[in-house]
Amino acid sequence: MIQSFLLFSLIFPPPGNHLTNPCEALNKFYLDWRKITVQSLEQRAHNTTDSLKRNTYLNRINAVSIVTQKEGPLTIDTLALRYLLLKDHFTNIISSKGDVFIIEIKTMASTIIFTDLIVYKGVNHVAKVDALRFNGKKWVVIKNFTCDTNFLLENLSNYFFEDGSGINFDETMITKVSKGKLTMSEYYITKSLSSKCGLQNIFDHIGLYYYKN
Repeated sequence: MIQSFLLFSLIFPPPGNHLTNPCEALNKFYLDWRKITVQSLEQRAHNTTDSLKRNTYLNRINAVSIVTQKEGPLTIDTLALRYLLLKDHFTNIISSKGDVFIIEIKTMASTIIFTDLIVYKGVNHVAKVDALRFNGKKWVVIKNFTCDTNFLLENLSNYFFEDGSGINFDETMITKVSKGKLTMSEYYITKSLSSKCGLQNIFDHIGLYYYKN
């Protein structure tokens, strides 16, 4: 459990001395994203009957909980992986007229691999996908492609499987943004993401593995 906590802390590191406040709108989005993530994890921990899974969710909550300040401006960790992602893609995400999905994937290999997908649902049933990978210093685009938009059409919680029959090899977080506003976020531990999500084709494009049912 301690190892899981530390690994997830890499994605959402606690505030430190390197904090700054460069952009109010971006900062608010970043903090709201952390808040909606915590709420999702709290709900998942409350609903599960598996004590091991509950502890996993609680560890994630501890890693992403927001410490607010009663006095002075709220500080932002500008070196967090999410913040670095938003720094380059925030304008596109909030200005999109359609839904945007941010899919965060953590692959446990010989080293930890962080992959983020930004999916912009467009017109004519076509979506644009920006696939990025963190190289230790910044997010690097590894592929841009288009795909059919027939995926993630329902509430994200409908794609969660408690019984371990899901398709995902890796820990996955999916966040939905509608017209520039965060609407929901769902965390999927290994084998908890339903095949009904329709993401297999996207995973295939970037060489991610999944369990084929």
